[in-house]
Amino acid sequence: MLEENPAGQFRGQPPKKNYAAEYLERRMSAMQFTAFLDPCDQWMVYDLFSDLPAELPGRLLLGLTQNDAEQLTEQANMEFVLMPAEYN
Repeated sequence: MLEENPAGQFRGQPPKKNYAAEYLERRMSAMQFTAFLDPCDQWMVYDLFSDLPAELPGRLLLGLTQNDAEQLTEQANMEFVLMPAEYN
């Protein structure tokens, strides 16, 4: 347990972390993709990590309806959360 002295400094052992819970929380809060209304009033799925439009094999996710963009965004984020860390 850490103890704080009057100078605001700590001594002792830090509390043990639950690294598995921290990792899961970080992954669950991670959102790589977002539905985005572009300047031409068309919806797209945007990859926040690469700062580019998202794509499926052979197709950029541009020019979508709002409903399609939101559904594809949700699906992509779920796949990202479930993907093993070494692929992210």
